[in-house]
Amino acid sequence: MINRLTKLILIFLIFNTGFVYGTRFIIGNILRIIFKIFDIHNPPIIGMISTLTYNYTSQFLLLFITLYLLKKFDYMKYVKISLKAFLKLIVFTILLVGITKCLLDIFHIYNFTIWTGIKEKSLYWVSWVDYVGAILFIFLFVFVALTEEYLFRVIIYHKVSEIISLKNKVLHAIIAVLLTNILFAIGHWPSHGYKLLPYLYLTLWGIYFSYLYLRTKNIYTACVMHFILNAGIIVTWPLKNLPLILNAGEIFYIIVSIFLIEAYKIFKHFNRNNKTLDKLSERNIETGENQTFYEVNKNEFWKRMF
Repeated sequence: MINRLTKLILIFLIFNTGFVYGTRFIIGNILRIIFKIFDIHNPPIIGMISTLTYNYTSQFLLLFITLYLLKKFDYMKYVKISLKAFLKLIVFTILLVGITKCLLDIFHIYNFTIWTGIKEKSLYWVSWVDYVGAILFIFLFVFVALTEEYLFRVIIYHKVSEIISLKNKVLHAIIAVLLTNILFAIGHWPSHGYKLLPYLYLTLWGIYFSYLYLRTKNIYTACVMHFILNAGIIVTWPLKNLPLILNAGEIFYIIVSIFLIEAYKIFKHFNRNNKTLDKLSERNIETGENQTFYEVNKNEFWKRMF
C-alpha cells in the first residue's frame, strides 16, 4: 500500500511540475513570436492576452487529460448528473448565495457582489477589449472549478481510496480525504511559493470541497462552491488580524452550505420514515400483525440517515 501511494504521489508531483513549467515555456515563446510578428507593444493588451491564453490553454489541456483519466479508470459514473440532481443544485446555489448575502447585511459586514465590482470597474474601461477580458476571466473560473474538482475530488480521491486497505471505513475515508487535499494544496505550489500558510488554507478548503462532494454525492456541488469562491460572487474583507484563514464571506458560505445540506438530509430522513410508517400501518391492517417501525428497520435505521 505504501509503495503504491508513494508511486501515485511521485507521478502527481512530476506531472504537475512538468505541466506547469512546460506549458508556461511553450505558450510564452509562441506569444512572444506572435507579438513580434504583429508588432504589438501595448503592455496592458499584451498582459491580458498572455494571461488569458496561458490560463485557457492550460485549463483546456488539463480538462482533456482529466476527462481521459475519468474514462480510463471508469470514473465517469461519478461525474454524471441527472435532471433531478441538477435542479436540486440550482435551488441549493440560489439559497446559498441569497442567504449568505442576507446574513452579511444583517450582521453589517461590508460586502459587494461581483456585479457591483464589474460595474464600478467598468467606469475605467476604455474599449471593448476590457469587457471581453472580464467576461473571459469569469468563464475561466468555470473551467478551473470543473477541472480541479474532477481531478482531485474524483480521480485522485477514488484512486487513493482504492490503494488504501483499511477495514475501518471512517478511518479509510479520512485518510483518503487528507491525502487528496494535501496533494490539492501542493498542486498550487507554483502560484504560492514556499510559504506554509497558503497550503494550510488550500488543504482546509479542499477538505470542505470533499465534504460537499461526499455528502451530496454530486461533484457539481463542489464545483459550484469552487466557482463562487474563485469568481468572488460575494466579496468581503478578511477579518481583522486574520487576513488569510478567516474571511467573513467564506465563513458564512461554509455555515450556510452545511446547514442547507444537513437540513435537507434530516428532512429526507424523516420523510422516508413517515412513508415507511404509513406503509407499515397499511400492512398491519391488512395482515393483522402489529410490527413496530424499529422491528422492521433495526438494521437500516441509521443507514437511512447517512
